[in-house]
Amino acid sequence: MLVSATVGISLGGSDQDRPEGLLRNADVAMHAAKNKGKARYKVFDSSASTTTSGRLLLESEMRRAVKEEEFLVYYQPLVALETGEVRGMEALVRWWHPVYGLVPPGEFIPLAEQMGLIASLGRWVLREACRQARLWHKEKLSSRLLCSA
Repeated sequence: MLVSATVGISLGGSDQDRPEGLLRNADVAMHAAKNKGKARYKVFDSSASTTTSGRLLLESEMRRAVKEEEFLVYYQPLVALETGEVRGMEALVRWWHPVYGLVPPGEFIPLAEQMGLIASLGRWVLREACRQARLWHKEKLSSRLLCSA
């Protein structure tokens, strides 16, 4: 029995490298290696994330994330500077990937737009924000909160 492996390698270059980013980069490199055949390895470089394999991986992950609702909504208060009163809330969407952790919105929002998934994601955020606003209203946390998504 012959066993082989295809490996993606991501090298940390600075103290700012986060484990999630290193894993994501290694995954992109691995898929690039797989596209070239069996028993290969690929070291991630910044151009690898723009390759077809990297793009396909990200698109596949994004489609799954929308389907599985892997998103979180954080709420940021909108405060009147003159009174300090909370006048509303802004709904901010974040992607919690099961392997990579929190994916920055600067990475997934443009991808969702390019893939035509932004409307589905927007509807989900709106439903979640309205659901949360109903809960706040029931709990009478604030009768004057506005929710904007």
